[in-house]
Amino acid sequence: MQKAMSRLEREELLYTERTSGRFVTEDRSMIDQTRKELAAIQIQQFMKKMNQMGFGKL
Repeated sequence: MQKAMSRLEREELLYTERTSGRFVTEDRSMIDQTRKELAAIQIQQFMKKMNQMGFGKL
């Protein structure tokens, strides 16, 4: 858990306020970009699995 939190802080998706805790960034463009990147990874993994199962391009 700590590694994940540290990584999110390095990527500036989380920030720490001393004595208050950690918070998710309010930078909508950063959040949207991260969502797009994660979606692209999921799509690539899905397509790879479908190809491995014998489903080619239609």
